[in-house]
Amino acid sequence: MNKLPKYKIFGIAIVGAFLPCVLLVLISMMFYGSQFPIVKYYYLQASFAHKTGDLSDALYNYNEVIRRDKNYINGYISRGSLFLDQKKYKQAIDDYSHALQLQPQNEEAYAYRGRAFYEIKNNKAALEDYNLSLQINPNFAYAYTQRALLKYTQLHDFQGACEDLNRAAELGDSDAKAHLENKVCEFD
Repeated sequence: MNKLPKYKIFGIAIVGAFLPCVLLVLISMMFYGSQFPIVKYYYLQASFAHKTGDLSDALYNYNEVIRRDKNYINGYISRGSLFLDQKKYKQAIDDYSHALQLQPQNEEAYAYRGRAFYEIKNNKAALEDYNLSLQINPNFAYAYTQRALLKYTQLHDFQGACEDLNRAAELGDSDAKAHLENKVCEFD
């Protein structure tokens, strides 16, 4: 029985490992455009930098994502969240609004924009956005939690806030559960 030399086995292993990756990249380029792998690369770099607190690197990479693909909705939503973290609420609202122009049925963009409106005390717009988010996805716990915060702190609708907190907690939101454990919904 003939044995393959070790270098041939190594070569087969390399081809077997990298060929599927190359095919995936080529297929993604066919469906999403030639910039897609580069856009994803910058997006992953930005997400990592954002999570680790390197906000200037995150902003640079989110800007690259958007520069290379003006229709990549996650670039706008994520950069909006970065601006929200930096308390640049007008810029966050602009990015979330742009995301909604690209995809009007995006519950995340509505809920996050609602949070930015809340921060600048535009309660009417915040409530509208939370409601739109929940119309699109009635199981979006984050929107319930944020709407509860608005109702509790700004609108003084304590019963409505507690209903939203309970719903968010049922859906698994840890922030809502923490608020309920702190007995914010127990009134004398």
